[in-house]
Amino acid sequence: MISTIHQPSSEIFMKFGSLLLLSQGNVVYCGKMLHAEQHFANFGLPVPDNYNPADFYMNVLSRDSNLKIDHFDSMIQHGT
Repeated sequence: MISTIHQPSSEIFMKFGSLLLLSQGNVVYCGKMLHAEQHFANFGLPVPDNYNPADFYMNVLSRDSNLKIDHFDSMIQHGT
């Protein structure tokens, strides 16, 4: 099943099996939800302690993010 959920709670988010994260039409992450946190950490973007991962990913991938463009480009290249 494919579903989109805008700003899921941590409890709902942790029930996801797979995750597809897009930014400006580009795949930034596609894989098991449980591996997403390590994927972002590999690019110097660890999820802060006690932070909703869904909120973190949305903040990082939003257009208004302070994410450095070199991180973003690299994540797109390794998104799948």
